[in-house]
Amino acid sequence: MKILILSTAILLAVTGCSSSERNLTPDPVRSSSTSLPGGMKVIGPVLLDENDTTASVIAGLDTIVFDLPDPADWSATLTPQDLATFLPGTDDSTMINNPSLYPLKAGQLNVVLTNKEGRTLQFVITITTANTEEEIDSIEDPSVASDAFGMTLLGMFEVDAVDTIENSGRVARIAERDGESYMLTSDYNPKRLNLIIVTGLVSSFFVG
Repeated sequence: MKILILSTAILLAVTGCSSSERNLTPDPVRSSSTSLPGGMKVIGPVLLDENDTTASVIAGLDTIVFDLPDPADWSATLTPQDLATFLPGTDDSTMINNPSLYPLKAGQLNVVLTNKEGRTLQFVITITTANTEEEIDSIEDPSVASDAFGMTLLGMFEVDAVDTIENSGRVARIAERDGESYMLTSDYNPKRLNLIIVTGLVSSFFVG
């Protein structure tokens, strides 16, 4: 018996937060949500198929799954290439993973999927970011909100990023600077952003 998995990644998120800047109309089709202890919710990815070929998603928070026949047969061409990461589908005879897409930054992404028979499908993905204080504050799960907040810090000078984090009521911690990693405590804080600094700028981060 084969097990069909729509996505290997599930996102800790909340019920949709709306904004005119996101222009999320129509709403993307998502699989059902499940409540977790503590009030957090796991929601399914944004689903696209041969009939649903457009979506508006949030970078760093949403995952797109392509619900297509023979999922392991599809490859992707992304334009521009740096807006998202494509994960090919797999089929190992016991488990099937549909091809999926993880948006990285804002922009309009054109996706062309091609199967082994040469058939092509085109998708248009509008990627936005939760980059306003109102949008981020509307995210109920603190770790997800911190992740969205951290996306706004990328490329910022270290001192400015630390000030911005602390002014938001969160905690800043330098995890790595110019290749040198620092010893960190193992406790988890969903409002703490651990910064990776390269030549004085925020290169990446992680929450916890």
